[in-house]
Amino acid sequence: KDGIALDVNGTSQAVEAYLDALASDKSPGPSVAVVATVSPPTLTDAQAAAAINQMEIIGTATVVFFPGDSNGFGANIRVPAQLLNGEVVAPGATFSFLDGVGAIDAAHGFKMGGVILGGKSDHTGAIGGGICSASTTMFHAALAAGLQIVERHPHYYFIDRYADARFPKGTDATVYYDSSSRDDLKWINDTAYPIVIRGLTTNGATSTITFQLWSVPTGRTVTFSKPVISNYATATNNPPIYTDTLAPGKTNQAEYRTDGFDVSVSRTVRDAAGNVLHVDTFFSRYARVNGDIEAVG
Repeated sequence: KDGIALDVNGTSQAVEAYLDALASDKSPGPSVAVVATVSPPTLTDAQAAAAINQMEIIGTATVVFFPGDSNGFGANIRVPAQLLNGEVVAPGATFSFLDGVGAIDAAHGFKMGGVILGGKSDHTGAIGGGICSASTTMFHAALAAGLQIVERHPHYYFIDRYADARFPKGTDATVYYDSSSRDDLKWINDTAYPIVIRGLTTNGATSTITFQLWSVPTGRTVTFSKPVISNYATATNNPPIYTDTLAPGKTNQAEYRTDGFDVSVSRTVRDAAGNVLHVDTFFSRYARVNGDIEAVG
């Protein structure tokens, strides 16, 4: 359907004529008519119908996760996939992961899960904890589609299941918000056609989340540089933490040992003719985290 757009030049001329009439005492009346023009749609019905038949997956990614108390037994990963499934991102529009997911609370199906606070993991310390498996999967799909990235944040420490043969180290994406801060994942649909999001999950002790981005193919190609790693810091295990809350002979891995390092990786996006559209460099600083083991004191 056609829309209506303000004709700025025509309206300016009408205002000028009105002021001239006032100055010459011609009593032009109490108002000036705004000049408008017809704004046709970007696509006709026929073009839109043709686009549907042309739509393919332009970017997809899958991440493995293990349902447990650190992700609300899978709910905090599956719910975002359900909420984002079917969302349409118009040409030129910005996708926000947090805006798309909406309120992260029990009323919308989220449960308590893991969070990193003060450099320590709390496996049940935040509503929606573990949601970053979903945000990282979405980031990977947008990277694969060659879309322009607006905002992305790395995790506090490195999580090895977020890197594979397709997506190198330094391509994870955490999201978080509270009353004073907000870390989001955002990308722009810098193509000529709408993008439709599909969110899929599987069940089982080893589960997966997949995001697919459907649109008219752009012919874009994506390549990554070899990650450049620096400031490597090897983690160790701290002395045991003795407690009387465990059964005799039992231990608990309260914190897993994770090496720290800085990593820089670049993505180059080319159009169908081979022209460079984007060269993006993503920098991540992962903290060293020593392991903590609880034992019977």
